[in-house]
Amino acid sequence: MNAYTYRSCLASFCKASLRRTVATLSALVLIAASTSAQVISQYVASADPTTEGFGLWPFNGGTATTPLPNDQGVVAFQIQNTGVNNEQAYYEMIGGTGPYNAQGSGLTTVQASEISTQGFTLSLGARIVQGPALGSNGLFSVNATVAGFDGFRYDIDLGTDGNSNTTVVLPSQTTFSGGLFGGTSTVAPLVLIGTVYHLYQLSYNPTSGTATLYIDGIARENGYGGSGVSGGATANNYGLAFGVVNNATGNFANVELAIGQLTSTTGAAPGLILSPMLTGNQFGFTVSGTEGLNYILQSSRNLASANWLPILTNIVPFAFLETNTSAPQQFYRAIPQ
Repeated sequence: MNAYTYRSCLASFCKASLRRTVATLSALVLIAASTSAQVISQYVASADPTTEGFGLWPFNGGTATTPLPNDQGVVAFQIQNTGVNNEQAYYEMIGGTGPYNAQGSGLTTVQASEISTQGFTLSLGARIVQGPALGSNGLFSVNATVAGFDGFRYDIDLGTDGNSNTTVVLPSQTTFSGGLFGGTSTVAPLVLIGTVYHLYQLSYNPTSGTATLYIDGIARENGYGGSGVSGGATANNYGLAFGVVNNATGNFANVELAIGQLTSTTGAAPGLILSPMLTGNQFGFTVSGTEGLNYILQSSRNLASANWLPILTNIVPFAFLETNTSAPQQFYRAIPQ
């Protein structure tokens, strides 16, 4: 059984009959999931990216950076966009066939060829500290991209919804207008509760020409075709780039580009029933799991029964209050939809 199961004992509201049936979830590790081939470029936080083979994007409007030895228990590096025109504060990969820096930039000819047959995986472990609300214009704050590959760019855009939550957009169009960057998509933004770290990964399949978005190892969006590039800086080969825009601040724990697609991911987290509380004649608790996913709350009067009845389906985390006191006992579990 993949949940914490509580015997609520509705007649006497006995809280002592808790049975734990699932091990505690392991902590999120902000490193790339398994891919089938080698890493092209990687930034691991705690040092200035220019010391790890990245150059400062030449059109940035100003950047302030701060190493963070312990940010929500993660070693990270903070990048703040300070440009008066809200221009990019991206970093670029050095060493390829692109036009910037004496060493070149972006992908090498060999790397581009390998991606065209094996695919790539873009990984981003990051969180937003502050930035503009997403709005209808698709404003975002934190970005990681594989730019200029086969005339397309593939982006992970992180923004906020104005309520201290994180929005995730895979843009089909990236714009710069009125000094602001926007990323719009035909798919509604994913909303994750709070501004905590997650591992975001794009796994690109060269056969279909599309990518799948994974968040903390869970496939959340399929068939992403990237953004067409008609001109400007990203029409050239820039490989891996990441940073912040729109006078925002973001913390980065890990950014990685690897040749090959994801070969192993985890399933949805078990449903957890937490914080049981008895208030008068009402018994309540909170349901938790993989943020942004629907979980089905089920109940049964017999723990060994194969017949569990659905009570409620909602996006976790959510609260539930049981007001039916007629049953002598009741068991609960939560499973991902």
